[in-house]
Amino acid sequence: MYAATENGGVWVLSNYTDENSIWRPLTDKLENLQTRGFDVSQRDPNTMVMGNGLGNLHFSKDGGLSWSKINIPSLGYIRKIAIEDVLGTILIFNVASEKGLYKIEVRGNGQSPIIRPETILNQEVLDFVIHRNSERKMLGIMPHEMTAFINQKILELLGIWFQIGVHLVL
Repeated sequence: MYAATENGGVWVLSNYTDENSIWRPLTDKLENLQTRGFDVSQRDPNTMVMGNGLGNLHFSKDGGLSWSKINIPSLGYIRKIAIEDVLGTILIFNVASEKGLYKIEVRGNGQSPIIRPETILNQEVLDFVIHRNSERKMLGIMPHEMTAFINQKILELLGIWFQIGVHLVL
């Protein structure tokens, strides 16, 4: 079980069923502990990507014991990271940030990766969803301009639900 925290980095609890198990920090040696995005590969649970408050990206291929910085320009305020695939030494993931939506491919063993950033959308993106089937299709994105409209519609729906007596359990 992982916890990505606002100002304390990423932590892991190795055995959540053991009451004596303790949380262990994974990112304390990185230059910034503000976690802005974090994901663990479904194919290889030792592979993870973390974005920090400086807009930098780091990846680990050993379960968080060591981290390598991905040397690309800062992406600004990172909103979300989602790993698409891990194929041997190739890591492919997507990042939503204030500067856009990026598909990033890292090749190599982490010491001197080859980065091939490709901008998918060149505007602020708050969220996206990837359908994790065999084709790895991106299902939807949330550009910044849409959030006010969607938030208003959600509030309108909540108001209607409460008026007719529907109770939400969160």
